[in-house]
Amino acid sequence: MNKDRLYLILTTCGILLVSFVNSRVILLFYLSFILIFYFASGAKGEHFISQFLKILPFSLILSFAYIVHAWLHNLPLLYYIELFNLRLFSIVFTLALFRRVADPVKALSFSRSLVYIFILTYSQAKSYMKTYRDFQLVRESRMIEEGGFKERVRFFRRMLEFFFLKSIEHSKAVSMALKARGFFTE
Repeated sequence: MNKDRLYLILTTCGILLVSFVNSRVILLFYLSFILIFYFASGAKGEHFISQFLKILPFSLILSFAYIVHAWLHNLPLLYYIELFNLRLFSIVFTLALFRRVADPVKALSFSRSLVYIFILTYSQAKSYMKTYRDFQLVRESRMIEEGGFKERVRFFRRMLEFFFLKSIEHSKAVSMALKARGFFTE
């Protein structure tokens, strides 16, 4: 067994552990353990801050939803917010550690189908990120002055519409390609 596959197994077990454990102490210990290995793998503080800032809006929005839900249903507030955020950050940094120490293609090399699907998904995500950056550049280059809130909302709506239509077209093309390769035999 190669080291990448071992890291994949450990990552999967870690995510399953985090998903099913309801003890904040165990989750906090796990997160501390992962962060120690994360920094021991050579990660810099800027990378940690970048990862943290990427998931912070998601965490804040869902924490707010938990607050509203707990308030409406008279549930214990702090416990669920802590549990959710500990799970979220544990899973994110477990995956970040996996990306730092393992090659996903080698880890999935036991199955050609998984490698194919991974490469297809990864290339699509990269394509969407590039298109999003292009959208940002187009917006910046065509605006002389910063638009108001309505202008930003209209731009964002058009961009979401483009991505939605593009993802539908892409999913149809991928579905046909997968059927041609025998993935859907039903």
